[in-house]
Amino acid sequence: MNAPDYLLNVWKRFDGFPMETLTKVWAKKQRSVSQMREDQIHYGITGNCFDLSIWLLNEFKEKGIKAYPIGHHLHSKHAHAAIIAEDERGRRFLCDLGDQWLKPILIDVKDQEYTNEKLGGFFPAADIRVSQVENNLQIEYFRPSGKVSRQIYDASRMEESSFYSAAEYSSYPAIGMQMSLQK
Repeated sequence: MNAPDYLLNVWKRFDGFPMETLTKVWAKKQRSVSQMREDQIHYGITGNCFDLSIWLLNEFKEKGIKAYPIGHHLHSKHAHAAIIAEDERGRRFLCDLGDQWLKPILIDVKDQEYTNEKLGGFFPAADIRVSQVENNLQIEYFRPSGKVSRQIYDASRMEESSFYSAAEYSSYPAIGMQMSLQK
């Protein structure tokens, strides 16, 4: 279920990068990767799940790794974004910086290395299980308290233009909040 080292090497560049939404209050639009890099260097900020996904996607592409964006509840205040990266054998790995995953995880249920057992070490303070529900990817989170939660992704390839549109939309609730603060 573990990603190969060359995927992990790109992933680990983001160790210590927090997911935060305050950047959306002052950015007013989706930032470019170069702007995100500059903001991280100067202010220590990174952005929300869309920012981190766009940045990660760019890093994978620069290393010649096939990757594409995915998400759920796009164009809503409950939107979430992540990346699917493929290894040299075409196996797909969920890469979710926005939810602060510790490392990518194999999502191809037909792969010989896949297991539907609960696994630790992928997500902070929870074991997880990956499964396929109809055509969607389901992640179950098993917390030490006994709480179980689920997240469903459409893991099919999303057009980048649609993804960037959803990322831009993710700025709007923050802009509304900013206007309220200025009153």
